[in-house]
Amino acid sequence: MDALDIELNLQSSNNEIIAETLAFIGLRNDMRDLSVTIGFIRHEDSLVKRAAINATVAIIRHSLVENYNTLGPEGRKKLAEIIDLIHPETVLELLREAHSNNEQIRIHSLMILGLLRRRESIRTVIEKDLKSNNVRVRATATQAIGNHRDAGEHLMLLKQLNDSDCRVRANAVEALEQYGDQKVVFSLKRLLNDGNSRVRANALKALYHFGFESIENDIITMLTDRSLNMVASGLWLVGVLGINSETVFEHCKAYQYHPDPMIKRNYERAREIMCW
Repeated sequence: MDALDIELNLQSSNNEIIAETLAFIGLRNDMRDLSVTIGFIRHEDSLVKRAAINATVAIIRHSLVENYNTLGPEGRKKLAEIIDLIHPETVLELLREAHSNNEQIRIHSLMILGLLRRRESIRTVIEKDLKSNNVRVRATATQAIGNHRDAGEHLMLLKQLNDSDCRVRANAVEALEQYGDQKVVFSLKRLLNDGNSRVRANALKALYHFGFESIENDIITMLTDRSLNMVASGLWLVGVLGINSETVFEHCKAYQYHPDPMIKRNYERAREIMCW
């Protein structure tokens, strides 16, 4: 079915043809189709309306998983609100998937559940998975907690900072930064010597946003580390925070022609942002 077929079908007087076309659009998982499917949600025919809702939910679910980071917090929130509004039954589907034996299905469901309006059933699943033996599930549950501001969940995140896996610790730091509570500063400072580059970079980024701007020496320590990952994370941090210091610039410049692709990429991004 090409673009012209779709356009003609959606203008059809036959509701079955419209519904079938909407179902086809839902399978394409293209965010550009979202305005089309949403437009049919108020259709007078129940078959068309249901097809429009299903297609809309399918497109949003796919986008929330595949484009989670690029959407940003506000983008993710808005898409999740649409699901909450038009198809609350999705929650039941996601809760079933959260107990799947398939790791990928389970993780994807957790990612979306964490964005939806908090219900006791969702809270129970996420809290349980914070203690999962599966590291990827545990890290995703930690990420999911950060999408809601709740005192009880805030304490859970502090516990996740001591997790043995760096992905869990890094996600916990990002989530605590979203909370914006400066009471966590002491806990974050403990991570400035963490052996994992992402954990350390996230901790420095959070502290900077909490008002602790004297992090230049910590960044230089990362930029002069023997670990290429640590150097790459230091360069990432310079670009993200816009650290415009002559000393930092001199250390960054040393990596201008570095062969490591991640270091080179992060240097180029920092250079573009800082206009070096």
